[in-house]
Amino acid sequence: MLLFLGFLGGLLPVIQGWPFGVAGAAILYVESRWVQRKVRRWRQQHPKVERTWLRARTWLRDRRKARRAKAAGRN
Repeated sequence: MLLFLGFLGGLLPVIQGWPFGVAGAAILYVESRWVQRKVRRWRQQHPKVERTWLRARTWLRDRRKARRAKAAGRN
């Protein structure tokens, strides 16, 4: 439904469709193995996107570790 609203919002000037489209694509990526495989193959064919993706994942992982360490230090 969100993807449909995103598409519809892209065609109609009344609503902005990109927030709905992004939310729908994110949910579809999390829930669908087929979409995950397609995205992975696309990333592998585009090295710049792959490097950015890996940097973002590393940054998020390091940020989570720092937050856990900070929370453990308070207790």
